[in-house]
Amino acid sequence: MSGTPSGDVEIKALLMGVALQHRSVDACALHNSQELSTHIEAISDLIGRVYGETPSAQHAASAVLSISQLPDGFHEIACKRATLLLALHKEAAVKDHFTSSGADVFVDDLATRVLPFTTPRFLQHGAQSPAQYVLLNIILAEMWAGEKLGTFASTLPTTNEPLCC
Repeated sequence: MSGTPSGDVEIKALLMGVALQHRSVDACALHNSQELSTHIEAISDLIGRVYGETPSAQHAASAVLSISQLPDGFHEIACKRATLLLALHKEAAVKDHFTSSGADVFVDDLATRVLPFTTPRFLQHGAQSPAQYVLLNIILAEMWAGEKLGTFASTLPTTNEPLCC
């Protein structure tokens, strides 16, 4: 992403927040929220560059920008993190940005294996639980790295044979 936030921030730090030993310090949570806002603003700019100055692109960029301006709180930070994951899922430039910051394996796993599995379900239910969406993606990427997801459909017969007797 051109016009990206300065410094190499790994996506893990943005999604998981500060280390556990620093969680009681409000300044750490505020810093994470500010870093997220900076990245969300860059995504808003990216929308305009990628999709042009059409009314729908302007509306989308404005909506994403409003997410970056949410106050600092648990639910607001979850919304910012979910927005970052959605952008990673849809925009190659976001993936390229985070891949260049050094977390190639984690970002690639999220973008190619985890997000294609979780994002349609999240959106199908109206994006109602961003904190759970973020947590699910982190757990699947961290604890079950490389495991196949959604393999039920690939085990079904390809012909019109009945599934059971």
